Amino acid sequence: MEVAKSKNADGFIECSSRTGENIQKIFDLLTKLILKRSNDQLV
Repeated sequence: MEVAKSKNADGFIECSSRTGENIQKIFDLLTKLILKRSNDQLV
């Protein structure tokens, strides 16, 4: 959590590549953030 704050991250989601926990959630959120930022730049 400290790393997320120091990097001014939009959020923090704990995940596991071993179990796959929250992997899909991360990709879904990342996609939404990228699309939102690209749309904001178009305006």
